[in-house]
Amino acid sequence: MRRAIALAALGVALAFPVGPARGFGAVGVTGGTLEGAARWDAAPRVLYGQERSLAGGLRYSIQGGSYEAFRDRFDWGNHLPTVAQFQDAVEGAFAQWTVTDPATGLGTNLAFVPDFATAPEMSPFTGAQIDLFGEIDGPAWDPNDEGILAATDWFAEYTNHGITLTSGTTGYAGSAMGGADIVLNANVVWSLYVFETVLAHELGHALGLSDIDLDAAPYGRFIDDNYDGTSADTARATLNNSFAALIDPYDPAASPLQLYYVPPGDKGVDAGVMLMRSPAPFLVYISEQKLRNDDFAGRQFLYPFVLPEPGALPSLALGAAALALLRRRR
Repeated sequence: MRRAIALAALGVALAFPVGPARGFGAVGVTGGTLEGAARWDAAPRVLYGQERSLAGGLRYSIQGGSYEAFRDRFDWGNHLPTVAQFQDAVEGAFAQWTVTDPATGLGTNLAFVPDFATAPEMSPFTGAQIDLFGEIDGPAWDPNDEGILAATDWFAEYTNHGITLTSGTTGYAGSAMGGADIVLNANVVWSLYVFETVLAHELGHALGLSDIDLDAAPYGRFIDDNYDGTSADTARATLNNSFAALIDPYDPAASPLQLYYVPPGDKGVDAGVMLMRSPAPFLVYISEQKLRNDDFAGRQFLYPFVLPEPGALPSLALGAAALALLRRRR
């Protein structure tokens, strides 16, 4: 069994993009291959007496049992959002992970379902599949400490029989995600756009993605298709391209991708447009669409989507509708 806590640092909410941001990171991928990733099982699965799979959608619960109670756990300064605005921000963070990749047309089978009848518990083994909390005294901060924005505590369990991929492949090697607790720092004075972005980032961890710049420190470990660190120009060019379409939906680990290890200070400085970097760059915070090329590739690697035959593209319409909904909310 694997269990870990992923952190989101402060300061980046106001900082412009600098530093390394590369490819995507997947929890459980070790050694020199792309095998062993942790992902939610597409087939029904029971772990520790709890149903823990994508079947019926990933269920989430919030501390306090209502959007109003959850909102009131946080400091909003002089800009207290209405309950409806706060609900939009929470639901918008989940919706980010269901939008169709505009570069490839790849949709997703991921769905999120509120389950407020299940009380959240500060243990990823119990409660809903994803529990949301707001705490002054959190897993990586003390009262009055604003240094860390959020943390995600998750666990995954290795299975000898493999799991089912969203593309239909059965018995696939790896670990089954079993639960995630997302804790947001209640010492921080929040704004809605920062709250939604940080929550969307933490949901990436709950899905099995890691912080690409923090994984395997001091050497960043990331998955990419064509990284070239010869110069800053070649690094930027090869780090910003779309490559989700290269992923084999039936065997993601066999895709023409590589696992790269690049030390801090490497020439590879991205343009800064990526959600699953800790801290995330400024442009992601203010954008309506949070996921970028590398984030979509990470989603496709863990939850492969098979494009329908030409002439039947409902996923594209649904993705466009989801993005339009995000825009209308604002």
